[in-house]
Amino acid sequence: MARFDSLWLDSDVILDWLTNRQPWAAGITELVERAVAGEWDIWVSPLILANVHYLYRKQEGSAKALDAIRKLAIIAGVAPMDVTHVQQALASGR
Repeated sequence: MARFDSLWLDSDVILDWLTNRQPWAAGITELVERAVAGEWDIWVSPLILANVHYLYRKQEGSAKALDAIRKLAIIAGVAPMDVTHVQQALASGR
């Protein structure tokens, strides 16, 4: 099995974890537990946090969504993003 030191999480994976969506919840729960234990670093972007909040709030309400985002921001690194990053992505042609 491949070993990863850092993993990037997308909004679908985070929502699987928050909503206990089966059959994927067990895998993401293990990943989060390993991150909390210091085995792996997990990363998200500010946009992913905003998207998760928007979608999860519709299902669980604003207070629960904000609490989930606060906890996730403690567990995961939030990758920096500014206009330079956006310009570099646009210039990449991909």
